[in-house]
Amino acid sequence: MLTLLEKKICSGKKKTGRRGMDLWHILVPAIVCHAGNTNRDELETHANYHELVRGIMGVHATAFIEDEKVEFQYQNILDNVSLRMKPYYRRLIIW
Repeated sequence: MLTLLEKKICSGKKKTGRRGMDLWHILVPAIVCHAGNTNRDELETHANYHELVRGIMGVHATAFIEDEKVEFQYQNILDNVSLRMKPYYRRLIIW
């Protein structure tokens, strides 16, 4: 699945511009969105505040590093998860 995402998203892109989302940070919320039948607002809440989801994504923060907490902007989630993952939902189910 990550190989499919890499071909679709990363091909021909340069490492410039604003910080985006890693492939893993796109895949995990996409699965949560599809499995939980969530909307984009709920998905943003899960990605930024749900400790289990953030732990799976590898961006959970402890009390010691709260200043370094990774947060995902609504537009990044919309662009990367909602729009790019739609063609792959059927493959996620089969996978």
